[in-house]
Amino acid sequence: MGVMSMLLMNACFEAPDFPVTPVVTFKEVVFIQAIGVPGSSGDTLKITFDYQDGDGDLGLNNTLLSQEKFRAELYPIKEGGFAKFNGNVETPYSIEDIGTPINLPQFGLSEIPPYEKPFSCINWEEIPGASSTDPNIDTIFFLNNPNANNLFIKLYKKSGDSDFEEFVWLNEFPDGCIDPLNTRMPVLKVLEESAAPINGTMTYSFGQVNLSETLKEGVWKIELYIQDRELNQSDITSSGEFTLAEIRGN
Repeated sequence: MGVMSMLLMNACFEAPDFPVTPVVTFKEVVFIQAIGVPGSSGDTLKITFDYQDGDGDLGLNNTLLSQEKFRAELYPIKEGGFAKFNGNVETPYSIEDIGTPINLPQFGLSEIPPYEKPFSCINWEEIPGASSTDPNIDTIFFLNNPNANNLFIKLYKKSGDSDFEEFVWLNEFPDGCIDPLNTRMPVLKVLEESAAPINGTMTYSFGQVNLSETLKEGVWKIELYIQDRELNQSDITSSGEFTLAEIRGN
């Protein structure tokens, strides 16, 4: 689970001239180990970066996440588009409705994946029986909407003299179903206000079981980018190379 902290700086006098595409600059990464509990889920990685945006449309909240544009789980139908959503998928939503949706390639899929790892936790949802005594469990297919997040972070481990390979959390922790690094920045400016530039500094902190064990060997780097509500993406910014010993904090 991640936690955000931020320092927001709005111009008090003449507004700065920032581009409407967000800009992000990596500042630092710090590892904090839970006291006396090596490998605990209390181990924390703190990732700090500066950001700026010309019209201030950074961040998502629960109201925005209820819109199809940003909703985390999308339920496709074969004709294209998605099933209507009112807190629950409207019924019926059957295999006949799904077919082979024509918009699957937009999500990197050529066909509906099987109900097995890793797809069983990233593309299939289990629906329990209608009552506590009903043993039946149904499954429903969905697509993960990348626009439900707006802060995208990747961890890489050095392989050889110069190459880096992405550390894929689903491969390393098969019981997990999410990438713990991708997350959401909160809304940084009142939505009803007119467009205006914003800039500031943000720290994303997340804990992970056995994080110190994961990072204790090798050379690592972090890359990240952010996305605004018009889906403009910043350039990728990087931490540069580091080892666990180099980023240990107090």
